[in-house]
Amino acid sequence: MQLKMQIVNLQARAFEQLAAGAVVPETQPAINDVAGFEFTVTDSFNFSEPVGAMYSINFHIDHSYTFHPSPQNREGQNDENGTFTYDTPSGHIHFTRPDHQDIDGTFAFKSETSGNVNLAGPEGETEKATFVEIPN
Repeated sequence: MQLKMQIVNLQARAFEQLAAGAVVPETQPAINDVAGFEFTVTDSFNFSEPVGAMYSINFHIDHSYTFHPSPQNREGQNDENGTFTYDTPSGHIHFTRPDHQDIDGTFAFKSETSGNVNLAGPEGETEKATFVEIPN
């Protein structure tokens, strides 16, 4: 009986996620399995990228990344390299940035190649963006 309740609870949670437009966590792709994403900022509070800006991040198999800022970036247009950790089931990502403060975020995939991300810095700065996979 207890196993049946666990299965029912898992099915209910998966249905809620699908109804909200999210991919079930077990099917979320691993970030380092893609070349990168292009992001469009939909909300920004004290982040370097303003609303409407488009930037990209390339993810590398060694858990490093390259951030390519938009022309509107308030901190400049130089590429930034760092490392990241990503938890596929939860969608949580942590960017370790050598010349800046670290950033945490959560990816919510709406398909295998697109979705939304919420990012937060250590001083309360936040950003919301949509993303699409950059084809190889």
